[in-house]
Amino acid sequence: MHVIIVGGGKIGSTLAEELSAEKHDVIIIEIDQVKCEELSKTLSATILHGSGTDIELLEEAEIGKADIVAALTSKEEINLMVCLLAKNIKHCKTVARIKNPEYKKIFKRLGVDVILSPEVAAASFLEEVLTKPEVVDLAFITRGDAVVLEFAIKKDTKVIGREIKELEYPKGSLIIAIYEKNKLIIPNPKTKIKEGDKVLIITRKEIINKVRKLFS
Repeated sequence: MHVIIVGGGKIGSTLAEELSAEKHDVIIIEIDQVKCEELSKTLSATILHGSGTDIELLEEAEIGKADIVAALTSKEEINLMVCLLAKNIKHCKTVARIKNPEYKKIFKRLGVDVILSPEVAAASFLEEVLTKPEVVDLAFITRGDAVVLEFAIKKDTKVIGREIKELEYPKGSLIIAIYEKNKLIIPNPKTKIKEGDKVLIITRKEIINKVRKLFS
């Protein structure tokens, strides 16, 4: 498949890595030049610098032969515009990330095929994990080939005080939420992990032990 991903953040880069590993043709469009340089060093995907709403850049990304266009930036209006442009240029499958679940019906009505809301998904995972009475320090939910793990951060955990962007957690894993003093937080790269936090991670089954080691 030929896949265009707009937004090279953690979600976009993780998706690109997974698709590239499966030998799909992946192109990432990212507006931040520094992030583009970082992505080019870690991914085998093609990285293009610019806006996903730039028609000339979309043509450079060969949108004419795209099977999927995934708009995964943090800005919903950009994601919607990218999907509408993709539908107009080529009637391919479109994916959009939203933060506000109230926008789901609007995006659907406008023709977006798949709508992702990591924030809502994280909250749902977290609620399921925390309502299990047997959970103490670690819980997991199986989702096909993926597993969701929760780690309670104790005073001797080596990740305390470190920002998420500093953590060298295994490829194929992603921190999707932090539960801090009964409050759900959707982390960003500068979020620091503190004693008493509960960190929720989605990971591939085969690297569970590596992830556990990081938070032990």
